[in-house]
Amino acid sequence: MADQTQTPAPAAPALPLQMFLGFVNQWECDHIGHMNAMFYLSRAYQGWAAFATAVNLKSAFQREAPSTLLPREVHLRFHKELRGGDSAELRGGVLEYSEDSVTLYQELRNAIDGELYATYRVVLDHVEAASAKLFPWPQKSRAPLDALRIQGIPEHGRARSMDLSLPADAGSLEKALTLGAPVSGLSMLAPAETDAFGRMLPQIAIGRQSDSYGGMLRQYTAEAAPILAAKGLPPTSSGAALEMRIVFRKWPRAGNQMQMHTAVVEAKGKTMRFRAWNLDPATGACWIEHEVVVAHFDMIARRAYTAPPEYEAILNKHAIKGFTL
Repeated sequence: MADQTQTPAPAAPALPLQMFLGFVNQWECDHIGHMNAMFYLSRAYQGWAAFATAVNLKSAFQREAPSTLLPREVHLRFHKELRGGDSAELRGGVLEYSEDSVTLYQELRNAIDGELYATYRVVLDHVEAASAKLFPWPQKSRAPLDALRIQGIPEHGRARSMDLSLPADAGSLEKALTLGAPVSGLSMLAPAETDAFGRMLPQIAIGRQSDSYGGMLRQYTAEAAPILAAKGLPPTSSGAALEMRIVFRKWPRAGNQMQMHTAVVEAKGKTMRFRAWNLDPATGACWIEHEVVVAHFDMIARRAYTAPPEYEAILNKHAIKGFTL
């Protein structure tokens, strides 16, 4: 998923830590033909292991580890499509850290020519591995954390269409039903989707959010299809993600159900914004919250397009304004 409207980013800055170097597999690509958004987060996740090693937490992602790293929040911008066969390198550095957390900035670039694919701002909590309770950094990590510091996020990595300072208000099943946010997906977390400690792998959050897109489309496709067809556009609109924010509330384990409630909150021009709550239908608690900005995407012409006014009106008619992060 990539933003085709952005201008090229400048040459790679001197980010101090190499965090991943690898290849895009064809099976990681989605129906649009480029790497699915969940695998962008998978690359970041693998990079956190390199970061843990660099700050002397060498076993942080192994089952016997006393402490590990869990993401609290991720902001991700997509700059260019990754396709099967592309080679990519992830580098990063420390923006700031507290007694028990760290904020990282990461960039995923072409490993050969340095072209920018994605940028990340990630808040990681240092936690006790079994309980996930916050755990202070050991003394051995302090000097490496300082050594990896960078001077802020470059312009091309900053939030473009999201306000990251807005307070997040944890969703719930009760709130979703009160707002009328419909169910867009229902699934169970499989053992293969968990980490060494039995918690959901972070990238699965995006996987379930992506899977719920079809459930969201059915809220308005019947109305929109004739309008899109009359304009020579595919009757079922697709979307290419430009930017997203993910807030992790609780960590599902194998066997837990995940019920997605997804709704449009705004449509304007070439883009629409939607939000999604990933909820536990057994308790009503919130697992994960998402905000995503996508471009309307014509899969046949492989281009973003401006929504016809009639289509935009349908999207905004179905928008749920109070459905917040």
